[in-house]
Amino acid sequence: FVRKVKARLVRRQGPSVIQPYRDLARLMRKEVVLADNASWLFRVTPYLIFAATWVAAALVPTFATGLEFSWAADLIVIVALLGSARFFQALAG
Repeated sequence: FVRKVKARLVRRQGPSVIQPYRDLARLMRKEVVLADNASWLFRVTPYLIFAATWVAAALVPTFATGLEFSWAADLIVIVALLGSARFFQALAG
């Protein structure tokens, strides 16, 4: 919807409102490109990154509710999770 409005502001027609869903469907139909000599770490890394990011995002709502740990400990955990995701991405590369 935003891309459609931006296109109208510059007097263009713009993409259809369902264009992102078409793009997503096209990307889901693509086959996986994986080298024959890829290690197990290369195959597991996307799942590790997704899990670490998801857990960090799940901690954000509990960040300010005053649980047993202080806010600094929560911040350290979130930074460590995001840092480990970045580390595994670099390691897989």
